[in-house]
Amino acid sequence: MNLQDWLKQEHGRQAALARHLGIKPPQVADWISRDKPIPLVHMAAIESYTAGQVTRRDMRPADWPRIWPELADQQPAGQGV
Repeated sequence: MNLQDWLKQEHGRQAALARHLGIKPPQVADWISRDKPIPLVHMAAIESYTAGQVTRRDMRPADWPRIWPELADQQPAGQGV
């Protein structure tokens, strides 16, 4: 799931995520409008905060294996045997 869809599911999620990350809500707004990319430094925290509903794979589909090679051996959520 992408971050924008996750944020839309419940009112107040954008502000709550910003508080959790220690940033201002307009920064999150920049990410969902795609004005600015989500910084790598926040991606693991976003994945954890969303309980795996938004993964690093979702946020960086083209290059996640190069950034987090340790994830390559893990099954994506919902694709277990």
